Amino acid sequence: MNVLPLLIALTILVFTDTAAASKSPVRFNVDVVGEGTPVLLIPGFLSDQRVWDDIAIPLSTQFELHRISIAGFGSTPKSQAPSLKELREQLLGYIKTKT
Repeated sequence: MNVLPLLIALTILVFTDTAAASKSPVRFNVDVVGEGTPVLLIPGFLSDQRVWDDIAIPLSTQFELHRISIAGFGSTPKSQAPSLKELREQLLGYIKTKT
């Protein structure tokens, strides 16, 4: 399977430590729509998965879209102990289970 569509998400996360995530709260929510090659959509700063609403319908005819909402952004409830390192590990684990 081609993992190139996931490269953008991994690039964002590449400069943090690679230690395994502990049993911490989930740091993101996912909305999956469509069928086909999986594509991970991570919104920009202060946004949640709704930022992709306008393009999700046309793209979902060709791709399985995994729209991410990171805790504390947009309407997604905040985490009590934010951690970029744990978010990275959880996203990488999610990607591994979906590819």
